[in-house]
Order: sequence, then structure tokens, then C-alpha cells
Amino acid sequence: MENGKGIIHFKKGDKWVTKWKKGLLVDQGKYYFQEGIVKINHSLSLNNNIYFNNGDLYQGQLITKENQNGKGILYCQNGTVLDGEFGINEGKGTFYLNDGKKFVGNYINNELNGILYFNNGDIYKGKLKDSKMEGIGSYYFKNGDKFIGLFKNSLREKGILNYLNGNQYIGTFTNEKNNGYGIYLINKNKYEGEWKNNLKSGYGIYYWDNGDKYEGEFKEDKIEGIGKIIFNNGTEYEGEFKNYICEG
Repeated sequence: MENGKGIIHFKKGDKWVTKWKKGLLVDQGKYYFQEGIVKINHSLSLNNNIYFNNGDLYQGQLITKENQNGKGILYCQNGTVLDGEFGINEGKGTFYLNDGKKFVGNYINNELNGILYFNNGDIYKGKLKDSKMEGIGSYYFKNGDKFIGLFKNSLREKGILNYLNGNQYIGTFTNEKNNGYGIYLINKNKYEGEWKNNLKSGYGIYYWDNGDKYEGEFKEDKIEGIGKIIFNNGTEYEGEFKNYICEG
């Protein structure tokens, strides 16, 4: 081809639309992948503009058509921006999420692994999937509390919550609150049993540091209902309790 626009069709289904003058390529043109991806500039070293059929845009270096490879920026349709190094299904750098959070780390097979910084000062270390905390991770609250355990859809599911004041909860969570079975350590006392919305509710056992022990029902963080208390001198009382505060 001496002059004009030309289209090169590849056997695999791709096509390259370019401009020529006197037999020389004068315009990088557009490269259309069979998957529906449009790439402006057909170069291994130049900054490329790659438009994905889902609305994402990648600007940077490219080595293969299947995946970004090299340094660049990926602007996702959901507002997330990834600035770093990209490779075959993997990369590393700084990722700016659409809600203002910042993530620094690596991604492999569409999963992020690193450190997530929240706008309120909280920090999460672990994996992200679809921009949500997922799997085993550590969460550091700005107030000094720390959680280590399992996350699902950015919510704590089960693990260990260490409070700044030295108290500790080990158990399950629902909607970010102590729910289900859990063990709570406070002022050398110990509770193990059922929880509902951060309150001791249901059946449980409370151990005082002086050796006293209660077994029975709890309601809204208090001993209430049928139960038995065993004092450290061997004396026992079994019956119905009401509005008895056990902590202290």
C-alpha cells in the first residue's frame, strides 16, 4: 500500500486500521481485538490507550493483547483508578477506589492483596475482592482497637477483637456486631456463651476472678432468667435471677 487508509485482517480475527503514505506507516491507527477491545496506538513501548468493552480505559505500556504489561494507569468504569505496574493477570501499585479509599499492594487474578487506607484513619491489611475485604485479614481501628480474623463482603465474620483497654472478644459476628457464640475477657473476668447485637443474651457462663461462677440465662448484658451461681466457698444458689449485673 502506497497511500491512504488500510485495514490489516489477522487470521485470529483481529484487525488493524492504519494510514500510509508512500509505503510508510504514518498513523498508528486503531487495533480492534476480536473480544471487542479497541486499542489506540499499536506500540510496545509508547503509551497506549486501550478501551475495553465494559467501559474501562487503560493508558500505558503494553506487551500482549490479553493483559496489560508494563507501567500505566487503569481507569475502571466503577470509578476505581489503578496506578502502577501491570502484567499477565497481575500487577502492583496504588489503587484509588471510587469511595475515596486508597489501596497499596499487589493484584493477582483480579484479587488485591496489601494495605487499605480508609478516610477515617482505619487501616486494613489483607485481600480485597471486587473492592471488598474478603478472607483472612487484620483491621486496625483509629481508636486503637484491632481485629484479626475472617471477612466476607467487607464485614467481620469471625475472629479476635482486641480492645485498646485490654478487653478481648473471640467469636462470631453479624453486621459488625458480636452475634452468636463468643468468649469475652474483661477485668480478669470471663464470659463464654451466646451474644446478640453486642450484648450477652441467651445461655452462657460467667467466671469472676475471685472464683465465683454463674451458669444460666442472660438478657441484654445482664444475668436474667433461670440459672445457678456457685460461690468460691462452695455455696450454690439455683433459681431465677433478674437484672443482675455481673461485671465488676
